[in-house]
Amino acid sequence: VVLWKLGKKKEAIQKFEAALKEYELMFRLDRPQGLGVLYDLAGVNAFLGRKEEARKWLKKWEQFGLFYGLDHYALVDPLFENLWKDPEFKRIIKKLQDNNVLLAKKLKEIENRKI
Repeated sequence: VVLWKLGKKKEAIQKFEAALKEYELMFRLDRPQGLGVLYDLAGVNAFLGRKEEARKWLKKWEQFGLFYGLDHYALVDPLFENLWKDPEFKRIIKKLQDNNVLLAKKLKEIENRKI
C-alpha cells in the first residue's frame, strides 16, 4: 500500500501479485485461519480493484470466520477501501461481527460457570 501511495504502482503490483500467490498456496495447504490468509486474499484483491475475486474470498472468510477484531479492522484497512460501500462486504462484516458477539457471550457464560 505504501509503495502504491508513493506512486510506485508497478513495484506495488509486483509485491501484491507475489503475496497473492503465497496466500493462495497457504489456503490450498489448508492454513487459512491461523495466518489471516482469507483476510489478506480478500483485501489485496479488493485493493487491486478485483471486486469479484475479493467477494469470493470474503465468502470463504464468512464460512471460516477469523480472528476477533479483523472484522472491525477491515472497515478502516485501506486494502478494503474499494469495498467499503459494497452491500455484500457490509453484509459479511456484519455477520462476522454478530457471530463474534455471540461467541463472546458464550465464552462469558463458560467463564461464569462454577466448577
